[in-house]
Amino acid sequence: MGISVISEPKPSLTLDLTPEEASRIAAAQRQGVDLTVLLRGVIARLPHKSPEGIGGASEPEGLHPGMTFAELLAPMRIDFHASGMTDEELGTFADETVSRVRANRRDLGDNGGDGR
Repeated sequence: MGISVISEPKPSLTLDLTPEEASRIAAAQRQGVDLTVLLRGVIARLPHKSPEGIGGASEPEGLHPGMTFAELLAPMRIDFHASGMTDEELGTFADETVSRVRANRRDLGDNGGDGR
């Protein structure tokens, strides 16, 4: 009894980009964005239908079992880079938002169940 393995090449993708789009991708890569993860995040946002005969239900907005943390966060990375916000600005925004939420909880007498 023999076992044969057929290795198929991974699918590839060719994009026709404008110079501006190519420049934005290059800038994102210089900032450490993994292009594969970025594209997987876009693909993950596409509607995903189950094959016929297996319930026929849709997965919620591109989510699927086995997604990596990077794949789950890819849409947020895409939105962040599209915003033009710097890492420092994002940190400031997050700190200010946390401070406002905590102040609102204090004003409402809600400690959020964490004992603070």
